[in-house]
Amino acid sequence: MTVWLVLLVWATLVAILLRTRTAIPYGVAQSARRYGFVVMSHSELRARVTVGVLSIIAVAPLVFLLAVRQDVGTDYLVYVEMFDRFRVGAALPWIEPLYGLLNRTMAPLGSSGVIAVFAASAALSALPLFYRVFRSSPMPWLGVLILFGLGLPFFMTNGMRSAIAIGIVMLVLPALWRRQLAVWTLGILLAAGFHFTALLVWPLYWILHRAWPRILALIGLAVAVMFSMNRGIAVNVLQWIPVVLPSNYAPYPDRVLERLDDYQYGFGYLIYLGLVCLILIVWNRAQNEGREVLVFRNTSMFGLLMVIGLYQFWAVNRLGLFFIPALAVFLPWVVMRCAAHQERVHWAAGLAALFGLMFARGLWSGAHDAVPYQWVF
Repeated sequence: MTVWLVLLVWATLVAILLRTRTAIPYGVAQSARRYGFVVMSHSELRARVTVGVLSIIAVAPLVFLLAVRQDVGTDYLVYVEMFDRFRVGAALPWIEPLYGLLNRTMAPLGSSGVIAVFAASAALSALPLFYRVFRSSPMPWLGVLILFGLGLPFFMTNGMRSAIAIGIVMLVLPALWRRQLAVWTLGILLAAGFHFTALLVWPLYWILHRAWPRILALIGLAVAVMFSMNRGIAVNVLQWIPVVLPSNYAPYPDRVLERLDDYQYGFGYLIYLGLVCLILIVWNRAQNEGREVLVFRNTSMFGLLMVIGLYQFWAVNRLGLFFIPALAVFLPWVVMRCAAHQERVHWAAGLAALFGLMFARGLWSGAHDAVPYQWVF
């Protein structure tokens, strides 16, 4: 438990070193970005380098501890066995090609090669994610706390392939407001090389940049809540969905159905609903702030609606993790742009307390079996 607290404090302290000009830019640069242009001045380049270096410093301890962990993470043994099978030359056609390539590349290292696989996986998932927060959030320290509160570092011990795909998707998110379809497509293909579900994100290129009316978000909320609480609808969907799923994922609906009665609605569900309400309150204000903020607003809302709608669907609800990291950018924007100057401290403290409580709950419950931590030494 202490290890995760130290990681949070370290990353937060590094984030505090960032200056606001390295985050969502204002003035001329913000106006240019509003219309999809990319401003690459000397100061912009320097800001990117600064953010990159600080991102590496921030995630270095996390990457190290994820690399040398022992029996930490729900699927830890699955990934160790996967590496051992690649090491002896077994063919695993159901494993994504880039993750398979990573394992085969580390196979000559012998049994210790799994540490290298874990290290590379941790870097590929954490570095893009933290870079996006450091680069785009007007309050990076709060963004870091939000990432930890959402349990993403815990998730990296379990859903390693998914975590890599999530990090890559967040890294290429600027392609949405810059309208760079080629960049977006290449990013999604790269992410899908580690987890095929990333392909589901690709069509959102035509959705997440639009100025949708608030009534549409309200309808989405109503549908998500109804879907999450109506067991009959859930059962019907799980019974017919295997027909359209690839063979790799066809067994999942039955496994979800077996766990359908195990889920309870409590603390987390209410928080997600509350965050949706907060976004709805500032909906129109965000709409006037340009494409960048608009994309983070829409991405955050889409992720929250997915998490709510799929709340009782074991494993499937992870799809929302492709989007809710955007909260680490959008919520700090809410504090900076929607709160009066003298009230920002209170807003920031409130959000910090909320996500700090969520992080503490993850520690207490042992989210993704990441707690207790132990390493190979």
